[in-house]
Amino acid sequence: MKKIKKVLLTLFTVLLVISVVLYFALPQVFSQKLKVYKGSDLSRSKPAFDSAKKTVVIIADNDGTEMFDLMAPFYLFSATKKANVYVVSEKKARILLINSLLILPHYSFSEIDSLRITPDVIVIPNVTVHLMTPPKSSTVNWIKKHYTGSNIILSICDGSATAAATGLYDGKPITTHATDYRTLQKQFPKVGWVKDISVTQSGYLYSTAGVSNATEGSLTVIKRVFGEETMHAVAHEVAYPHPDIKVEHQSLVVNKGAVVKIVSKMLFRKNYRLGVLLTDSLNEFELASVLDTYMRTFPNL
Repeated sequence: MKKIKKVLLTLFTVLLVISVVLYFALPQVFSQKLKVYKGSDLSRSKPAFDSAKKTVVIIADNDGTEMFDLMAPFYLFSATKKANVYVVSEKKARILLINSLLILPHYSFSEIDSLRITPDVIVIPNVTVHLMTPPKSSTVNWIKKHYTGSNIILSICDGSATAAATGLYDGKPITTHATDYRTLQKQFPKVGWVKDISVTQSGYLYSTAGVSNATEGSLTVIKRVFGEETMHAVAHEVAYPHPDIKVEHQSLVVNKGAVVKIVSKMLFRKNYRLGVLLTDSLNEFELASVLDTYMRTFPNL
């Protein structure tokens, strides 16, 4: 009997320790100490505008934007060679691509307005830093102002929070990162949240599941705007592994077991440094694929 009590006490102690670790670790696992640029001002040059091409605008937040959500669509739409592709943010200032790169926007919101550019496609990456910050009203209002009803909106991953905040997706299907599905469903109950799918579409409104599904979402819109031949050419260029755009998707959440593994890795396993040689032949899609994957190993930076 004493042996059984000892085993039960040990088991209870282990479970209590795990519970305490999870309680304190869960909010911290996805929060990041965001980097701040401390260098001097960088030179800027305005890109050319070709009125004969379609215009794709990728929204960014200066304080933090998900890296692959932005860089993958930027490269894929640019690779069509049939579009003006611009990164646009509220301020004409540096943009942190969480949590590795700092880039400059091509234009600010006000500059796009002054140029009277109406985007044919608006891409919304995750600009809410793992839902740690709410969608900014300035960004939400700018998107609503520039949606004509006949241009396309593509929400990427947790960009769904910003897309849902516009009200344009009310009663329409939208998907998101599986881990944040329930949270967003509660925050925006009027939206038709769906899961286990890579890309949703309702008229001109599109959305994608988490992270790498930015590829499927971009290819889907490219197919609609520029045709199937262009879509296949771009897919071939990035070695897309499927003969057609993948629709099936498993919406797997980051559960407590995964959190335990992450915490264990951060506390007890060796941290490897990563160096990427930048060359003229390295494109945005390749760079984001390497750096975003590395950041998801939770290195101690």
